Amino acid sequence: MTRGSLTGAAFAVTAALLFGSAIPSSKVLLGDLNVFLLTGLLYGGSVIGLVIAGPILRHLQVITATPLRRGEWRWLAGSVVAGGLAAPLLLLLGLDWTPASTAGLLMNFEAPLTAVFAALVFGEHVGRRVIFGIAAITVGAALISWQGSADTNGWLGPLVVVGSAVAWALDNNIVRRIAHTDPVRLATIRAGVATVLYLAIAFATGHSLPALPVLAQCMVLGLFGYGLALTLFFLSLRYIGAARAAAFFAAGPFVGAMGGIAALGEPLTLAFVAAAACMLLGIWLVLSAGTAHS
Repeated sequence: MTRGSLTGAAFAVTAALLFGSAIPSSKVLLGDLNVFLLTGLLYGGSVIGLVIAGPILRHLQVITATPLRRGEWRWLAGSVVAGGLAAPLLLLLGLDWTPASTAGLLMNFEAPLTAVFAALVFGEHVGRRVIFGIAAITVGAALISWQGSADTNGWLGPLVVVGSAVAWALDNNIVRRIAHTDPVRLATIRAGVATVLYLAIAFATGHSLPALPVLAQCMVLGLFGYGLALTLFFLSLRYIGAARAAAFFAAGPFVGAMGGIAALGEPLTLAFVAAAACMLLGIWLVLSAGTAHS
């Protein structure tokens, strides 16, 4: 790999670890908070952190960017809808009905779907390995969804989680079109729209802000698990493209899955192990496809 590729991979893996760690933590917070309220608070924490960090990162020249051109604002709007509004809400809804370990594994659909969208819609090369990778991940998803759990609302929860992976896969490719611009500004705009919309819905339906300790947890989790993770992922797109960035980002779902088992006491079943093995195989196939035209 070139130096640029290594840099992009490092950004993507770091983003994955931050986002994956947020999955079990979000599951815990859903026990006390409405899903719209939690989504708004997580993105509110993201906005606060990014507003503070943005000028510092620009001053240190950690991030450099060119302004969006007139025709590129439509890509930003698409990113706000797919990645800022639809994907996080679907993930938290799915988490409300699904164990964190199951949801973590199901998020592995994001990598192959990103590659599929990159090929079918945006013209990036995708070969047979990606197809086989999708098949392996689908088998793993079937295994983890079929095992059942007292916390799983049939297939509805898993399907909603997969829906969030679809939305983020589409968003990965959209953001690739505008990856040259300031990633902190992109992340802040998306998070700001989501914060305003979802907090408005939560307050309109009778919910109020939680106690200060819970509010602080949401802010910190939003800053690192969403704001910083998203910024690093945007940076990785500059160096390695949507398909490969998503493949490296696939470390995140496994972190979330293991966090659900270790921190929340969710069971480690044979079906879970088999599903994880299938998904690891699928991710390897997608990642290897980035360097092999097959």
